[in-house]
Amino acid sequence: MIYTKTARNVTLVLTIAAAVICCVVLNLLGGYAFVINGYEKCGYALFASSALLVCAVVFAAFRKVIIPMLLNIAGSAFYIYTLAVIGAIPNTKIPKENTEALMAKHYPTIAVTVLIVLLVFFNFMNDEAVKKRAEKRKAKKLAAERQLNEDEKIV
Repeated sequence: MIYTKTARNVTLVLTIAAAVICCVVLNLLGGYAFVINGYEKCGYALFASSALLVCAVVFAAFRKVIIPMLLNIAGSAFYIYTLAVIGAIPNTKIPKENTEALMAKHYPTIAVTVLIVLLVFFNFMNDEAVKKRAEKRKAKKLAAERQLNEDEKIV
């Protein structure tokens, strides 16, 4: 259907733009800032998150379904880890308004996760993919319902 193609193309453009802005710029700069300020695990988690989410966008752009979803889940887990660590910093060490402002700078990455999920959904619902799955089901059904030859028997 034309709506699926148009929606996929719009989502692809938005996903690429969001990945460049959030992953390549914000998360890499934030990861570097974490590393130089003594929060190495958070910095490396943001680096890993950025790499995995960008790889997910690349695979999704080539109409893949399963690989981008797995990369999306892993990449999201890494930035969620960073957000959890920031949220767990005690108020006595860093004031809560500072940690909340820092967390707010990483919230746009959630848009990348959502856009990748949408892009994978449109890839899954693509006309060619739907036809391919229907043909596969039909072939499996025909193979299961075929007549046995004389030399074959059910065990």
